[in-house]
Amino acid sequence: MRTTASGGSAQISATESLDENTSAIEAEVAAIYGATAGATFGGLWRTHIDHLLDYAAAIRSGDQAARSQALAGLSEHGNALTTFLTAANSEIEPQALAEALHLHNEQLGAILEQDPATAFATEREAYARMFDVGNLLAAAFIDQFPERFDREESALSPGVALWLTLGRLLGEHLILAAEGMRSSESDAELAAARAAVDANTAEVAAAFESVYGLEAGASFGRLWDAHVQAYFAYIESVRSGDQSEQQTRRDELTRYSAEFGAFMASANPYLDADDVAMMISHHTQALVYQVDAYHAGDYARAYAEMRQARMRLAALDARGLGGEPVDARPVQGRWIFVAITCSEGTVRVGSAEF
Repeated sequence: MRTTASGGSAQISATESLDENTSAIEAEVAAIYGATAGATFGGLWRTHIDHLLDYAAAIRSGDQAARSQALAGLSEHGNALTTFLTAANSEIEPQALAEALHLHNEQLGAILEQDPATAFATEREAYARMFDVGNLLAAAFIDQFPERFDREESALSPGVALWLTLGRLLGEHLILAAEGMRSSESDAELAAARAAVDANTAEVAAAFESVYGLEAGASFGRLWDAHVQAYFAYIESVRSGDQSEQQTRRDELTRYSAEFGAFMASANPYLDADDVAMMISHHTQALVYQVDAYHAGDYARAYAEMRQARMRLAALDARGLGGEPVDARPVQGRWIFVAITCSEGTVRVGSAEF
């Protein structure tokens, strides 16, 4: 939202990335309800984005009439989308969906008019809220088509819940890291971005702790924070034009991969340190590539780097819940549900007691 309010080439790239996301969601709806329904949903979702972009433009220009018109359009869209989805699936509770969509739009709008620290806090809340909307819809899809989702008990188990929580948090990590990159022109926004990433790190470490215990969780938190600090230091070095410092931070992120792989393999004997190191290196490299592309004004590439990493995370989540065999092994008196997997910035840990 902040990028769309700023205008220019960055806004064009952000809008194109949003449309790619819309197409992906449309395809998921079409897979359940058919191509016609998918296209209808896609049209409605794009209308919602158009109203948000109009709202951002109104904030940028100070046009209060246009702002009010965009807000009215968002309200109408929420009603239309609720009508469409509840007509397609009677298991969806209309009031719950309408309230969730209203809050989503309200939060996105508020981000544009808040101070940086409050805006980032609202962004984190809005991001998490969309997972609540997804959970509401997924549960309704399962109830509507039980014969197509014959592993409902596994899909809704505590292990998968933790798995998806980590997927959400690590996806948020990618997004907030990119926000930090885009906030580098403002000291206040950059500080707010760093605070938001720190809060995210604390939640990721808490999830790891829930599987491996307090001491391991603290160690993981420190290790994860090391690459965050190196990343923001790299942003600062690019901002100042200090090429020597840039190389130092790139080298630090390269070394980090081996350290992270070794730690994860020591925590879980079913992980290979080299494999994990290679996978996490893709993530750290993508962070550097984002910064370089954005600084060079290649916004399309910067958004593509972030979206590719995020899409791979989504694909892994889909495979994990798609009915393939679950790999569960006993570790320290517990069962690890789907051994920790790292790919393009993804570290997924699921735990369930049986």
